[in-house]
Amino acid sequence: MVLDRKASIGERIAFYRRQRGLTQQGLAMRLNRSPSWLRKIEQGSRPLTDVNVIAQVAQNLGVKVADLLGKPIFPEPVGDRREPGPVVPQLRRVLLHYDTIHGFAEDFGDDPPRPVEELERDYDHAQWLHERSRHNFSDVAWRLPGLLTEARRAIHLAGGDAERRAARRVLANLYRLASITLWQYGDDASAAASLAARRSMTSGHGAAPG
Repeated sequence: MVLDRKASIGERIAFYRRQRGLTQQGLAMRLNRSPSWLRKIEQGSRPLTDVNVIAQVAQNLGVKVADLLGKPIFPEPVGDRREPGPVVPQLRRVLLHYDTIHGFAEDFGDDPPRPVEELERDYDHAQWLHERSRHNFSDVAWRLPGLLTEARRAIHLAGGDAERRAARRVLANLYRLASITLWQYGDDASAAASLAARRSMTSGHGAAPG
């Protein structure tokens, strides 16, 4: 059986699991997860975006993380495309709340924030590019600092609890996307990526867990 290069991460997990002669229950036990969790991952009904979990699955299957992602975990040559390198420090800075850490609170101003529906659409497009674009790193990385800032601003200036919860869900999803995008850049960004992954689990309620 040959693995389709367009296979999803769940299909790739199932492929390598079968190659190793493992049942769903067997692999789930190695991961300290339930068989139903693994079944949903393989079927694509549950997303798997947590970089730490992906690495754990890869280790237990004896494959590289890139084999499960179906793409290299380092940036591709970008040619005349937007260079991702310069945006990485900016993305780290946003993730780490650099100004807040050094005693300066974020200034969100008084102008109305962008509607949460627009932020959701922008996140969905960035996620689509990450999954589908051959240049996924250089297509996505430069979008994230602005989106993260706008999502935090939407939370801060929300007009009510429902709007604030919706903005938090967007922020949580953006942190997940930032974590895997920075991780894709290499070990030098791993600390900020790990922080982003942890924040994605605590930023808000309702975002799908990895």
